Amino acid sequence: MSSWESSKLNRAGLSGIALIALVLILPYLAGARDLEFEKSIIEKFLPYQKWEKEYRAYFQRHYHDDSLELAPKAIVMHYTASATMTSAYNTFRNGAPYDDGDVGVVFGHLSSHFIIDNDGKIYQILPLSRKCRGAYGVNHVAISIEMAALNEASLLKNRKLINSSHELVRYLAEKYNIPGDKVYGHYQVAKGRKVVPEYTDYGDRRSPDCYPASFGRSDPGERYMTGLWEYLKKNTHNGKR
Repeated sequence: MSSWESSKLNRAGLSGIALIALVLILPYLAGARDLEFEKSIIEKFLPYQKWEKEYRAYFQRHYHDDSLELAPKAIVMHYTASATMTSAYNTFRNGAPYDDGDVGVVFGHLSSHFIIDNDGKIYQILPLSRKCRGAYGVNHVAISIEMAALNEASLLKNRKLINSSHELVRYLAEKYNIPGDKVYGHYQVAKGRKVVPEYTDYGDRRSPDCYPASFGRSDPGERYMTGLWEYLKKNTHNGKR
């Protein structure tokens, strides 16, 4: 064997070793990234234990299942229509009268799993094992994320908020193996079963397959969602739509 051939084999061997090392180290790097990200999330839980009776009755009415344990299969994005997370958090905590379908107007507590403030800080306000009341029609399967923004225009101007939301959705999609086509905007959920096959509502005979027309939603907007889906395609294993 010539010295050139020997050198070529050595280079091939080293390349193979480098490839194996890269394959072995990538999961570690991904895990380290997620661990660091988890540390950045601020826990500020709502008093959800006090709402158990209310929530069990709600889930029984609308989903025919009073279990409060969540096995996430989708993610729904919202904006708060307020400037800061504090306003949305207090609205959730304090409760208010809501139209609840066949039973009429009742006092209750809406909720989400996360609120991202306008400075990009992420607050977790419910355990991920607990169902929330953030996206009527898919609360039985979905993680809900609120972003502190008045509307889509203000959301699109806030790069810190967008970046934090992208990273949070990436983390959750990887953690629960949620594909990109199960990451929805609230406006899509409002259109009901024709757009979101998971949509379920046994508790509103006025409009069992979608939101009533007067309850339509526009958040968080198509431009924001298009950017999020593009990010997930590039940064998750299962991000294709």
